[in-house]
Amino acid sequence: MRLENLFKSIFYFLGYKMEQICIPGTQKLFWKTARKCWNDELVGKMRTFRYQDSKDEEFRPYQTLNYIERNINDLSPEYICNYNHALGLVHKWMGMVIE
Repeated sequence: MRLENLFKSIFYFLGYKMEQICIPGTQKLFWKTARKCWNDELVGKMRTFRYQDSKDEEFRPYQTLNYIERNINDLSPEYICNYNHALGLVHKWMGMVIE
């Protein structure tokens, strides 16, 4: 469950909608669908993300910084890096951008 929150937060932070990554009608990550979004487009969104730019699109409550920060705060970098080093780097990137 803890890593599920990290994956959801990464997607939400980069503008993906709940319907794209979750089981319909729930907030539970559906990896069979979400993995299709874990691709070069996601990496491109990370590469071009500008935290100081104004955001013109409308945000849903689960895409706010407060929600995302709560989801990733209880995850230690050591725990994530032990699971997957690349995912640990993405977690570190998100932490720096949120700060």
